[in-house]
Amino acid sequence: MIELPFDTHALIHDYLKIPKSYHSITSLKIKESYVNHINLKTILYSKTQNETFIDEYTKDLHVLFTLVKKYSCYETKYKMNEPISSILIDLLCTGCTLPYAESTYSVFTENTFDDLKEIIRIVPDSLNSQFGHLRCRYLLSPLDIACYNHRNIPLYVIKYMVKNGADMYHFYEVNGYKTHILQEMNRCETINHIYIQYGFDMNKMQEQLAVWHKSYK
Repeated sequence: MIELPFDTHALIHDYLKIPKSYHSITSLKIKESYVNHINLKTILYSKTQNETFIDEYTKDLHVLFTLVKKYSCYETKYKMNEPISSILIDLLCTGCTLPYAESTYSVFTENTFDDLKEIIRIVPDSLNSQFGHLRCRYLLSPLDIACYNHRNIPLYVIKYMVKNGADMYHFYEVNGYKTHILQEMNRCETINHIYIQYGFDMNKMQEQLAVWHKSYK
């Protein structure tokens, strides 16, 4: 056990943590961070000390590693070594029968929702993934996938994602052409209502899309 200023504890912890970006998190980095933090606790604390910030973080790493293994459909198939890129896509494609939708499970349950909340809590950037692919649609975010799959995903899940930072202004591609989920689901009143309820500005979206289309040309 070494006596160091608490500020130093935090600096070392930040250095050993997994990356914030979902692109950079691999299963190996999760395991390495776990082992490094176990070793760090041995250095900084006595064996009798529990419930330290290191204990809390290693618990989160263990949960995340378990969830990566649980929702591994895309990672197993494509072997991208980017498990967080697809973890929410797998989870939110549950029950979806559209072409190219793949999921580990067929029924969305409250346990599934609990898993989603844990993934977002531990890696908030997972909401920014663009790994989704449905039919001729590419670069779909987890929120887009949930909206398309709203017959299998409860609406409170979509609301939870929006409240926790999911980008309502994300654009994806249809046959190489940028579009927005509400342009394709403009007849789905429930999805439109959720977006409007949480402050979505249709004019802002259309302006952003117009700028993108102009620059693309």
